Amino acid sequence: MLLRRLSQSLKEQNWTAISIEFVLLVAGVFLGIQVANWNEERADRLAYEAALGRLGAEIDINLASLDVFDAEIEPSLVTIGNALTVLQSCVDNEENRKIVEAGLEVLRGTDGLHPRRNALEEMTSNPRLLTQQTPAERQRFSDLLYYFDVLQQTADRSETRPHEFGMEYNPLLRVGAPYDYSSLYFGTEWIRTRRKLELATSLAGACRDNLLLKSFFNWERIQGNMPLISRKWRAELIATKKLIEERP
Repeated sequence: MLLRRLSQSLKEQNWTAISIEFVLLVAGVFLGIQVANWNEERADRLAYEAALGRLGAEIDINLASLDVFDAEIEPSLVTIGNALTVLQSCVDNEENRKIVEAGLEVLRGTDGLHPRRNALEEMTSNPRLLTQQTPAERQRFSDLLYYFDVLQQTADRSETRPHEFGMEYNPLLRVGAPYDYSSLYFGTEWIRTRRKLELATSLAGACRDNLLLKSFFNWERIQGNMPLISRKWRAELIATKKLIEERP
């Protein structure tokens, strides 16, 4: 409508009307652009708030998984430490044999850390979200992603390396009686029949086997890194959660 009036005024050379209608046209275009920009900025802010919510929820899940991990790794480290100490003592009695064989059961597996990172990767790679971040937020999210990469590499090595020593092939060990075994695998209960791993010789003979001693030593040394990795991961997650919660 406005364009038609402007066209008619040009034909009639009505310069006053032309000026007014031109100003109205420019103002309308300007206001339209401003409204569009405002709507886009509002949508970006809402998208960023939603992304922060996802990141906060992901952090809570990861902190809960660290709680479970810490509760599981500490008893395993104690069991292995006790078994190694008893084995080095070469004191052969039934109680010490049970301690060593409890350690053998722990040697069969390792604990790992696999925190979730989908929301964090979205926050550090999505250009729309990056433009909404303050310098402090951008730095904190970047630091958290850096530690995720570094700590995951170390955690993966600490989880897999103890298996490289193949203690099951030690001729001083034998397969024992079956028993019912259950554990949680990513929140799913796993129940099956498992067989014990036992000493096939006296404790006095086993304590002189350097390969067996090193199996305990390497497990303790390598898996012993995991509580430190867990604490560092926890500190970085908590620092990020605090920044999110303290946003104005």
